[in-house]
Amino acid sequence: QETVDLGGDQILLQGGLHPQLPLEWYEDLLRGMKQHFPNVNIHGFSPPELWHFHKVSKLPLKDVLQRLKAAGLGSLPGGGGEILVASGDVAWVTPRRGTSNAFRERYSFNNSLKTLRSFSTFGTTTAWQ
Repeated sequence: QETVDLGGDQILLQGGLHPQLPLEWYEDLLRGMKQHFPNVNIHGFSPPELWHFHKVSKLPLKDVLQRLKAAGLGSLPGGGGEILVASGDVAWVTPRRGTSNAFRERYSFNNSLKTLRSFSTFGTTTAWQ
């Protein structure tokens, strides 16, 4: 409420990789936020979080994104975007996040979801479409 009262129109939502919370918990959270604040954009879930949701739910990443968008997710932040860097010197930074090629293969369909996104990797911010 404080954000809206101060004129804000976006909330950044990131919380890490909880090993037991199901995808439905996050969907309920998004729906509740949109119910109370329909004009606030929910800018949430980093690439590693989305990958984690995919692994925990055992659903294709595309389905995870479609479900989160349907529940109220408006855009994706770039935190964790180093997973998108294919150079070998990044491997030590993200040893358990999967490979950049695997993530890009699975994430490239996001264009069809029409979700805003930008990724920042080592000081370079680019729109990834």
